[in-house]
Amino acid sequence: MGNILETKPADKPAQFNRAGVSDKFLTLAGCHHVGADQCVDLYGCRAEGIAIPFRSLDGQPIVDNEKPFARIRLYAATDSQKYHQRSGSQPHIYIPPNFRELSRGSTLYITEGEFKAMSLAESGFAAIGLCGINGAMRDGELHPELVAVLEFHKPARVAFIGDSDTVLNSDFAREVAKLRKALFESKRFSFIQDLASELNEQINSDHEWLRALAPFPSLGIGTLTLTAEPHHETSLRRCQKNAGSRVSGTRCGQPCRRVSL
Repeated sequence: MGNILETKPADKPAQFNRAGVSDKFLTLAGCHHVGADQCVDLYGCRAEGIAIPFRSLDGQPIVDNEKPFARIRLYAATDSQKYHQRSGSQPHIYIPPNFRELSRGSTLYITEGEFKAMSLAESGFAAIGLCGINGAMRDGELHPELVAVLEFHKPARVAFIGDSDTVLNSDFAREVAKLRKALFESKRFSFIQDLASELNEQINSDHEWLRALAPFPSLGIGTLTLTAEPHHETSLRRCQKNAGSRVSGTRCGQPCRRVSL
């Protein structure tokens, strides 16, 4: 991306008017309208639109090359470019302003885009946003800012949510696979290792139906899930629905946890 972005003239909206998220929450998140000159002063790039400042898990501004980092949702967006950021800046993880207040250990929703994350967060769901479908990784490893979120939140499930073109986008499927691999091969997340260890123990038990849980089956393109939900006195058909396994029977009568990728 170049430092100067030419845009067609556009009237500055009186409000944000973003579907699914209120102006009040966008203001809480620090979003604001910027003109070209102001954008240069604040963020080091020339663009007109809604500035979305990025903050760390503790609420401090993310600084990239000595400038606060933000992405600009362009007023004059096109199919090929809807956002702009300073040339040479790195992708970062978007963390909504209320993230630390949300229930820890719940499902973590990783969305493609900041506004989706804000919409979920305003409704009480723990969500973070990526600058693109490959934003969860950096140099072949989990993004350090994502690592900090995972270590803080310790989610029972991770759901990777893409745009409306997800099913037709093979790149998204590849990124889901990369994230799944990185999560389960990492040794630094005790909550994932404990879950995998418990699952392995159950697979080696006398319950033959648990063998159908390995390898971790897919719930479908566009969603990566890591779950740990106990249930009791339930039918194996119910277990099949939860875990994506192909088993049948009457009752298991044992606590079980499920991992679905």
